[in-house]
Amino acid sequence: MNRYHESMEHCAPPPELEEQLREAVLSAEPEPQARTAVYRPRGFFRKALLAAVLAVVLTLSVGAAVLVDWDDIFSDRFGPEGAETPMAEKAFQQVNMSPPSAMT
Repeated sequence: MNRYHESMEHCAPPPELEEQLREAVLSAEPEPQARTAVYRPRGFFRKALLAAVLAVVLTLSVGAAVLVDWDDIFSDRFGPEGAETPMAEKAFQQVNMSPPSAMT
């Protein structure tokens, strides 16, 4: 810090210029600051609530896909002979898959 202070003493402005600068700085009005949008990050509570709502929605949708007997719904909607059409056979086909533990 001493080197900086010593070098600044050698670079001092002339006295008349220093007085003009001092007057300009003291008489200058501060510039009005533009209002900027304040960033407020979402709190932990909101994130936890959103995660809980998403978990419930996903659970309900998976439950609806697994627990609902879609064959009965299809038969009620299109009749018993509707399940025998080629389109229905493509929609409801047997997969014949065994659980992963049985594959080893």
